[in-house]
Amino acid sequence: MKKIFTIAMTLLIASSAFAQEDAKKGPDFNYGARVWLYGVTGQQKDLTYDYSHFRIRPMLSLEMEDIKIVTHLEITQNFGKSISGDDPNYAPPATDKYAVRVKGAYIEAKNAIIQDLSLMGGFNGYKYPLVIDNDFAIFTAGYDFGIAKANLSYIKLNEYSLYEKTVTGDKQSTDAQAYALDVPIKIDKDITVRPGLIYIQGGKKFADNKTAVAGERSTQDLYKTSLVNAALNATGKIDAISFTATGAYLTGTLKRNIDNITTPGTPIDGDKIKTSAYAFDLGVDFKANDMFKVGAFGTYASGDDKKDAKKNNNYFKNMENIFGRPDRCDGSGFGRLFILEAATITQVGGDYEKFFAMEHEQGYISYGINAEAKINKVTLFAQFGMAQTAKKTRIENKKNIGSEIDAKISYALASKTSLFAEFAYILSGDVTLNSFQYYQAKENMYQIAGGITSQI
Repeated sequence: MKKIFTIAMTLLIASSAFAQEDAKKGPDFNYGARVWLYGVTGQQKDLTYDYSHFRIRPMLSLEMEDIKIVTHLEITQNFGKSISGDDPNYAPPATDKYAVRVKGAYIEAKNAIIQDLSLMGGFNGYKYPLVIDNDFAIFTAGYDFGIAKANLSYIKLNEYSLYEKTVTGDKQSTDAQAYALDVPIKIDKDITVRPGLIYIQGGKKFADNKTAVAGERSTQDLYKTSLVNAALNATGKIDAISFTATGAYLTGTLKRNIDNITTPGTPIDGDKIKTSAYAFDLGVDFKANDMFKVGAFGTYASGDDKKDAKKNNNYFKNMENIFGRPDRCDGSGFGRLFILEAATITQVGGDYEKFFAMEHEQGYISYGINAEAKINKVTLFAQFGMAQTAKKTRIENKKNIGSEIDAKISYALASKTSLFAEFAYILSGDVTLNSFQYYQAKENMYQIAGGITSQI
């Protein structure tokens, strides 16, 4: 932390010096941070958890003329010493752990080469509702047409090796990447339509003999993968009604993941898996006045019935295997239910995957209602939702995951800084969520959390 503070102060002093010397040529230095500090406890039958967590994301930005350089860091730790004693994700006495991470680091140029053309490259987030929300090594070129802006992005997913061919004649081509095009179009000042297209491409081969080398494997076996994801998102406001709607369709072929390859000579070519998966989401809010609003929502994602080993139509899980689990820390990720859809504050550093239901292999459906009231500095929120699988599960031959009741109260200490307390209760259904069965069928559960969030 001292080193980070020293760097930040050095940059601040340097930018001040530049500004004093020549106000027109000196770079602008901007900084900000987001903070989460909370404690949480929860229980379902024999499973009980209780912990505290702290996370801060400082952001530093230098900008001069049309060039901007951004560094986005993250410090995240649970309170107390871990079982192993040296886990950097925990804060023991003295708290001297290497917990600083690079959240993002990129350079952006506006009006590059020609007017209204922007170029960006480095480590940055890419978001599309219901489809993708994570950080990547990415290049993006965008052109602003006025009523629309076309953004073309190159996302690197897998770089197995820097060498496609060695002096000994070994060849490999497993690099995987995605090409994303999205075009937000302003229909009018209150309605935006955003078509999007993503092409995911894997390399053609792992090695000449298609066998594994001991101890070597890619993070995701995406070679010979060819997928297309087409999506359409619309957001808008008509009088007192605001809405967001998204539809997405994924089609193509991918390769079966091969895990734990440790023996030389193990075949790794895998089977071709065809997919034809889709997802929809709709949220509608009605704002009665400045103090009160009500809403309704629904989400559907196709699943896999396991009847054909060479097909997998699970939308969320297929996309997660490629792009990773969505980052929900800024509140813009997928999901609304606190526990079953990981929309709780405890998504930041928590162990929520034990109850996360949206990636169930048989698909996912949820629907519900919510309400929010703002009274001076106090905000009250409550919602009720029901969740089920899109297809009947193989084990229970059921669909009902459960119902969830959520409530949250927050008090504004300052602009974008709030004390909060939230509560979630799940009325369990018949479906367990994973093979470890942390989510016991027919056993209800609760979670309580409280703390402070801030954005400066």
